[in-house]
Amino acid sequence: MIIKECVICGNKYKVCPTCEKVATFSPWRTLVCCADEYMIYSILSQYDNDRDADVAAKGLDRIGLSKKTIATYRPSVKNQITEIYRKQKKSQEHKND
Repeated sequence: MIIKECVICGNKYKVCPTCEKVATFSPWRTLVCCADEYMIYSILSQYDNDRDADVAAKGLDRIGLSKKTIATYRPSVKNQITEIYRKQKKSQEHKND
């Protein structure tokens, strides 16, 4: 088994050699420690591409993240989630003006 570090929370976890050797795509287990954090990873990756805070915030809301959970994530992930919600709030304020 190979030990990896989750890109979302930083926890260490085991990855089987088969997942590590796949060359055509990155199995989620090579990036994150659990399926829930893969959903977060996917949302943040999409946000990196399209910068759509409204869509990203809705996706994060569907997962049901709590402030307590977010506090356990890597600083870069916490900052990106904070940025998404800040931009979404500004967007909503402009729509209400």
